[in-house]
Amino acid sequence: MNRKIGKVDLVAVDAFAAAAHAGQTRNTGDDTAPEVPYIVHPRAVRDVLALEHPSDDARESWILAVALLHDVLEDCPVHHDELADQFGENVSAAVRALSKALMAVPTALKTDAQYWQVLRQSPLAIRRVKAAD
Repeated sequence: MNRKIGKVDLVAVDAFAAAAHAGQTRNTGDDTAPEVPYIVHPRAVRDVLALEHPSDDARESWILAVALLHDVLEDCPVHHDELADQFGENVSAAVRALSKALMAVPTALKTDAQYWQVLRQSPLAIRRVKAAD
């Protein structure tokens, strides 16, 4: 995952993430707007990297794609091979690293220790996504 990665179509990634999370909501903790469509969260993670992170590397399209997709494998019946086919193996591998469980592969469950070990050993770009999350 350290090699230079080609440009990823972020419009297509956003549409894919929005479709995958369709119908899901996220609790905001705010009484005035207790729930929002779930896609608001991945877009906010993307925006932290794209608009607020001081490193130009954090704004590479593949990293922003990972930010948009970071919860898709855990929360949606999407298989990681589908991500690889559509957006590249590096994007899929990064999203897998950020996922404790894979909804489409119920036997693929990391313990907390395994999850954090994978993240500790992941490239800085992936850890940046987790920090923005």
